[in-house]
Amino acid sequence: ATLGMISPSLIIISLIASILKEFMALPIVLHALAGIRITVCALMLNTVFSLMKSGIKDKLGVLLFLFGFLLATFTPIPTILLVVCAAVIGIFVKLRKERV
Repeated sequence: ATLGMISPSLIIISLIASILKEFMALPIVLHALAGIRITVCALMLNTVFSLMKSGIKDKLGVLLFLFGFLLATFTPIPTILLVVCAAVIGIFVKLRKERV
């Protein structure tokens, strides 16, 4: 079932990538890709604000969000590493609060 869900997307993306290589030097294609980048950025910001509203519950959440956002934006650290570190910190703090 997973292969059936993933295969069409992979095939379509591969076809588009192979065709796009031929036309990458055209200014209209470069402008279109710049527009797509702006749209992706707007969608990512929308997702960040949605998750921020539902996910930040206390001061630790605010600190983790700001620190993670700054690290993800201005450093080459992989985002998955930031997510795992934030999860470990959250679990550690929750366990510590339960002991007290």
